[in-house]
Amino acid sequence: MTPPIGRRNGPVSLRSSVRSVPGAVSVLLVVSAASVGIAVSNAGGATPKKSTSYVSACRVVDTATSLLVVRQVPPNPTSFSFPAVVPVRHPSTAREVARALCALPVMPSGVFHCPADLGPTYWLYFAAPHVRVTKVDVDATGCETVKGLGTTRWIARSPGFWKVVGGAMKITAATQSTFAGHLKGGG
Repeated sequence: MTPPIGRRNGPVSLRSSVRSVPGAVSVLLVVSAASVGIAVSNAGGATPKKSTSYVSACRVVDTATSLLVVRQVPPNPTSFSFPAVVPVRHPSTAREVARALCALPVMPSGVFHCPADLGPTYWLYFAAPHVRVTKVDVDATGCETVKGLGTTRWIARSPGFWKVVGGAMKITAATQSTFAGHLKGGG
């Protein structure tokens, strides 16, 4: 008799996961995460194997071993020139992205009038020895904020950030619009 597949809080059934796009992306995320040495928990977070505590990506700028970039599905029909999940396996490249994130300015306080936030959010999962690194959320549109580093950071005045992340993902001449995507059928 075969064991049940798809138990609550247990293994995910490949058959049920492929029925929906988010489920298929979840399967792809788990496979990609495993390829860069990141274990994905049932709660959807990513943690390095044999870890002991959570730290900000700014604490692993010298020890990060890999990075997984995961694009969340935007609310509109958008196309991109690169896959939704991109592993970065070279430690020096992952560290360069962590340094670029931590060099971003803190989001200023006050009232802002940002463009509509209709684009994707990117989740950046860093792996480092003996620690769990907090997931970093990067908004490619709207106010272009970064969360998960302790204080909210701001990308809008740092266009070179996109070039660093794109270079790590092997995307030539990446800009903010590369990560925002292009509307299908006319944008």
